[in-house]
Amino acid sequence: MSIHEQVSEKEERATKGLAVPAETELENAASPISRRKLLASIGVTGMMLTAGTLLTGRLNHVHAKQSSVMGSVYGEGVLHLPKDTNLIIVTTISELRLLNAPIDQFLYFVADTGQEGHFYYDSADAASADNNGTIIVSSGGCRYKRVFQDELHVNWFGAKADYNPATDVGTPCDDALQAAIDALESYTLPTYSNGGYRGGVPKIVFGSGNYLLTGKKYLSDISVALRGLKISGRGPYSTNIFYKCDEAANGTDNYLFYNNNRLRDFSVEGINFTGVTGTERFLYYTSTGTASSTFFFDCTWNVFKIGIFFTGAANTSENRFHNCRIKAMPEGSIFYQCDNAQSVNHGFVNCDFEGIRGTALKFTKGGILNMIGGSMIPTERGVFLHIEDTAGTGVGAQNGIFNLFAVKPEIRDAAKFIFLKAHSADVNLSDCSMLVGHNFSTQEWASGTGYTVGSRCKLGGVYGRAYACIQAHTADSSNKPQSGAAWKTCWEPLYEMEIERGTVTVRGGRISYTTKVAYANASYSGPRPLLTFSDRCLLLKPVSDLVEFVPSDSITNSGSIPKVCATDCRSGIDFNPVDVTLNATNGFYHTTFQTHNVVFRSSPDQNGGLPSTADGTVSMKLPKGATILKVGFVSEGGNVNGVLNVTNYNDTVTFLSASNTGSAEGAGLWYRIDSEEKRTIRLSSTDTTRRKGFVHIQYV
Repeated sequence: MSIHEQVSEKEERATKGLAVPAETELENAASPISRRKLLASIGVTGMMLTAGTLLTGRLNHVHAKQSSVMGSVYGEGVLHLPKDTNLIIVTTISELRLLNAPIDQFLYFVADTGQEGHFYYDSADAASADNNGTIIVSSGGCRYKRVFQDELHVNWFGAKADYNPATDVGTPCDDALQAAIDALESYTLPTYSNGGYRGGVPKIVFGSGNYLLTGKKYLSDISVALRGLKISGRGPYSTNIFYKCDEAANGTDNYLFYNNNRLRDFSVEGINFTGVTGTERFLYYTSTGTASSTFFFDCTWNVFKIGIFFTGAANTSENRFHNCRIKAMPEGSIFYQCDNAQSVNHGFVNCDFEGIRGTALKFTKGGILNMIGGSMIPTERGVFLHIEDTAGTGVGAQNGIFNLFAVKPEIRDAAKFIFLKAHSADVNLSDCSMLVGHNFSTQEWASGTGYTVGSRCKLGGVYGRAYACIQAHTADSSNKPQSGAAWKTCWEPLYEMEIERGTVTVRGGRISYTTKVAYANASYSGPRPLLTFSDRCLLLKPVSDLVEFVPSDSITNSGSIPKVCATDCRSGIDFNPVDVTLNATNGFYHTTFQTHNVVFRSSPDQNGGLPSTADGTVSMKLPKGATILKVGFVSEGGNVNGVLNVTNYNDTVTFLSASNTGSAEGAGLWYRIDSEEKRTIRLSSTDTTRRKGFVHIQYV
């Protein structure tokens, strides 16, 4: 039975005083009940919500929270009145468009898949346009309006989540998205006094499935500035938006969203975005003074040429990313580009960047970046963090702070973690695990191998140096990287970090990266070293391998400020003494490591301490992994009358041999204790007198 027949039969029976049939007696209809029964059926909460609406004979926008079951179907904030009352008629959108004799007391439940929901007839509205989602206009001009609170579902407006990325076939959802955006402006909103922003707007919701969008610059034409707009999905990989708007056909303004000073506190949550052709752009963000604060939660981006571009001359600050993923960015792409000097306070928490062949983050203006946790995997010739401002006016002295805490960058191929070329930029890396992850680990340089242009090799094992071939050749000793006479004609060294301007401080964590420092052959008198390793940082290479001045540096530093400094560090490898005694030449000023000092007395009595002939050879043990820097002794009972020796476990290495003196200290020995037997240190003396004193050993 059609909706017209249902309504007609109800009216006829009521006019004749006959009983109205129950739902089982009317096809697809609910049984009529009194308002008292209706209120009893929906309970106290429902009665409070409807007291000013249904009982007056007119239903306005009803605000309520959903039940747990219905909410899972229709979404948060949509009011669902019970279907077993006579005030609800089950229908379709096409039938509503034919219904020209509505009754105020009835609700109309639209049962179209994806567009389900309750509508009411608004007899006072004769002007609103049909938008296929929240307003349906019949052929006779009757306006039916959807009952909702704070969500606008794109499916209501006809969006179909049917795109198949394998076949590139699906229904474009552009009209539906635009209709949902337009519906925002017809929603009654409070106006803020500060700048005229309207708040309390509904959020736009995408359901589960694959949506195809082909238009551009959504949100650019809204007529009033909005505050708090949110676009939400059901979670990444549950809600997928495929954006197909290639640059060749649509120009370089092919951004999916366009915030032209219209949005504040704009947020996106739970959506996986994918550029179909790899030339699409995601968000253009400009401000002339009012737009700021963008938030992304649990989102994913794949294959965009430009992710987010900040420009303009006024505030575009306070931008946050939480639990997001950026993947498969193509060569030449930039995910996050800041070219606005007033754009500061950018935050990333537990975000992962994977397969970045372009640039992940680029700052030419603005600054103050805080990144906590997450991983970064640039590959090919990708760069994770690129900061460049040669004029010194974009990245300001007050804003040029870039902090990364406990992140895990893994550099592959010829990629870089940081490229720094900005006078006022100060990059701070705290407790980061900066390990080389070259995915060509089997390609250790080998003589006799034929190398082609672009191929890569490495020297030095897991944490070794990497090189890219720039001239095809067959490897031999003459072109071996670093040592061959002609190696520079065949190989280009690869650097995981590069500093041309600005400073980098590494605190704690582990590092095996090689950094190119290009302040070469220039006096440096800045406020701090260009590159500092400190706070128990674990160095997995000697400092001379971690840093390379290009070209080689021969200028003494000014003002006792080093260009590179390592202090209070730990080491997990054998160091050359030059790593600790580096002076002002070659760019270094000083390098120190966290040291340990051991004081050893050979006997406990108050007059003892240094061994005598009566004691023979005595021994002590140091921890495995230690590297001995210095060995010395002090006699507190006069000069040693004879020779005092400190040697290794089998007397093949003499750390100290002193005679007829009250104290002595050996030179830097760099003896590495890498086995159990090497832990033993032996002490002996030809002095017949046991003298008060001690042997001291310093190690790292």
